Amino acid sequence: MFFDLQGEPNMPPTVGILYSAVKENSQRLRLITDGMSQEEVDYKGPNNNFNSTAQVNLST
Repeated sequence: MFFDLQGEPNMPPTVGILYSAVKENSQRLRLITDGMSQEEVDYKGPNNNFNSTAQVNLST
């Protein structure tokens, strides 16, 4: 499922790399959170002071 960082054929190389990185991160987050409720994805700990699941996975 993971691809080389290449954009669409009509994109300049730099734009294609950035586009591909965002697209791949979105796909990875979707795989990781599949089956989780929105409440679980957004949960930030008992005192609401930790990173949510989505924040943690986007930064890795």
